[in-house]
Amino acid sequence: MAKRAASTKHERVAHTSHGVSLPLYRRIVLIFAALVAAMLFVVLYVLTVRATILVTSVQKEISSEFLVGAVLIPTREQEVQAIIRSGSLGRTQTFIASGEGGQLVEEKANGTVTLQNISSRVQPLVATTRLLSAEGVLFRLDRSVTVPANGTVKASVHADQVGLSGEIAPTRFTIPGLAQSRQAEVYATSAEAFTDGTATKKAISEQEILSAKNTLQAALVSDAESMLREQLENDLTGEVFSIEVESVDLSVEPGTSTDSFDVTMSVKVIGVFYDRAALETIAKRQLYQGLGDGQDFFTIDTQGMKVDVDRVDEATSHATLRVVLVGRAITSQTSDALDPARFIGMSQKEVTFLLLDPGVATSVDVNFFPFWVRHVPRLVDRVSVKLQAP
Repeated sequence: MAKRAASTKHERVAHTSHGVSLPLYRRIVLIFAALVAAMLFVVLYVLTVRATILVTSVQKEISSEFLVGAVLIPTREQEVQAIIRSGSLGRTQTFIASGEGGQLVEEKANGTVTLQNISSRVQPLVATTRLLSAEGVLFRLDRSVTVPANGTVKASVHADQVGLSGEIAPTRFTIPGLAQSRQAEVYATSAEAFTDGTATKKAISEQEILSAKNTLQAALVSDAESMLREQLENDLTGEVFSIEVESVDLSVEPGTSTDSFDVTMSVKVIGVFYDRAALETIAKRQLYQGLGDGQDFFTIDTQGMKVDVDRVDEATSHATLRVVLVGRAITSQTSDALDPARFIGMSQKEVTFLLLDPGVATSVDVNFFPFWVRHVPRLVDRVSVKLQAP
């Protein structure tokens, strides 16, 4: 017994001298595995987590208006090469009255009658011979006629008075100038109603005259511009014209009743032909001076650049052009407002409010990965801010 007890005691000592007990060993292994798994999770999280903020920027219109010199040989920063040409054209053009604004006036009704002679002798009738209708309306012959014996002849007549009273239906006419007995032998009848007791007179309005002036001026200017272009012998691609109406005459006054009228006009056109590429460069430089911090141009409308002649001196071949260029600016990708560090730790709602409230963006879309993430990572390199085209 004493020998076995001694042996057991020896085994326990040997076990404790060679290492920890098995349960403790298992516990250590599990803790180590958990730590490794946690570290792997952290590493995977850091490598995969991200937030992408898509921003549609607010657009702001920026315009630049300035003067630039147009000269034959530019020597200054605000000058472009240009050639000046001028010419005058004149023309008379006839315009047909539209009838708008016309007025209703009374005229003498007219028509055709058939003169009948049932006797054996001819009956001459002079112009203005009176014919009296059965309704008592008086008409007159337009010209002299002779009514043959036992025959008929057609003749045109007009009412003695103006107005609607002359517009009568088909009827029979007597000729008061003949003897009473002769009136039974020579008389007239009509087969159709008489018309034109009223008529609309075309009155020329001030608006119609103005429209005619504008039409003629546009035609003269177009022809003058073509004439000046033909005189050009270089490759200058920009052009602008100054128009001066030297004289204008009208054949009628406003309110005149007429079917047509004439407009006579003379115009002088001065053409400034300039280096458009050089002017666009100057205009862009001027436009960028109005660009604020944290902004960049989305579009610059060089095609719509407006150029007008401010002053021109033909003697010195020098002109001053007034230029207007418009661009649309958006928030720059490098703007402090889009710095990823601003959004660290924020929720989607907070990010959206931060960009919409000050007017930086018109819309914001925030995407997180993995799906369970609800806030912007605290690692700046895992945050991406991208601008979308408006």
